Amino acid sequence: MDISQEKMISFIGTDQNTLFTIPDGGNVVITHSSGEQYFMRCRYVDEKHVEMDGTQHSFHQLAATAAEAGTTIAPDPTPEFNAGCRIVARKPAEDLFIVLAHNPRSPTPWVTWQAGRDTPTDYYWGVYRAERVDAVADLDRRARSATRGIPYDTGNTNDKQIRFIDPQYKTLFTIPDGGSIVISYPDGEERVAECKHLDECHTAVDGDCYHICQFAEIMQRCGATYEPETAPVFVDGYHLVRAKSERGQTIFLGHKPGAEMPWVTWQAGQGAVTRIRDGHYYSKKYDARMAFDRRTFAVRDGRPYVPHVPEDGTGKQPKDVGVPE
Repeated sequence: MDISQEKMISFIGTDQNTLFTIPDGGNVVITHSSGEQYFMRCRYVDEKHVEMDGTQHSFHQLAATAAEAGTTIAPDPTPEFNAGCRIVARKPAEDLFIVLAHNPRSPTPWVTWQAGRDTPTDYYWGVYRAERVDAVADLDRRARSATRGIPYDTGNTNDKQIRFIDPQYKTLFTIPDGGSIVISYPDGEERVAECKHLDECHTAVDGDCYHICQFAEIMQRCGATYEPETAPVFVDGYHLVRAKSERGQTIFLGHKPGAEMPWVTWQAGQGAVTRIRDGHYYSKKYDARMAFDRRTFAVRDGRPYVPHVPEDGTGKQPKDVGVPE
């Protein structure tokens, strides 16, 4: 697209002069005299109006309101993200910052965190909500609690949050109880692991119990990295929970709770998730993981893969139906 034809959003002052311009889809930060900040994504409407995080405003009214309230509006060229969530508000409260963030792809898309004034991006204690109105209420209540020096009551939300740290014991991110992380290994394998809160220092990762320090140290020793699963991938209703690429092919392991055969392995050209083929289905996770490993080794060694048959006495060959392109 010709840059000269790109729609530009122009913000004005009370004197009607242009303060600054940003491209359509750009971001601004609104800062109040109290230090409270709101980070908003903007969409071009017309020469007199802009849509900010879904709400339409006139430039004239924005300028008048900002002047009356003593707030400033400025471009925000580098929006801040944490654990896949875009920071949309930051509120100072005594020696803390309380932040509000949003991830539209999450089942609980709104979250509030807090951070120390001396470590403003080291977020911890995430409280997750399904509705924005509840999260905004959390933002205000948490700030009031910090200002008054009283404990914050999370109310009816599940405040069991799982904290992950790095080997230096610094918090990397938090996820809600029952959330998942993606573990990436040096050999290119990726594994999605479901996590359960046990206590403040222990979590179950795919059923195995770890102290959070122990988990960080193990990941460091094997050269793996880990992050929240922010965009789960599903194929034919199966959640892809493991993937390994060898010789231009990728082997997948999928899971669909409640299905007659809840586990499956597939194969596809590298990067071609929508063209997976040769589905081998299993009733037990053990058999599916065995099939995944054997299938990966066969591709790596350049030999035909003989489908794994469960050793459960039935001798039943798993159905092989594949997924159409």
